Amino acid sequence: MTKSPLGLFAGRVLVAKRKRQRWAISTYKRRKLGIDKKADPLGG
Repeated sequence: MTKSPLGLFAGRVLVAKRKRQRWAISTYKRRKLGIDKKADPLGG
């Protein structure tokens, strides 16, 4: 694994890193891609 950025200007890098890693969370992915709505035959 790579080291986390440190220092005063690391915020932007950390936000971008978190945004990339968020797609590994299955509940986040299902919510953003709308998989539950697509799979629901009643559209709810």
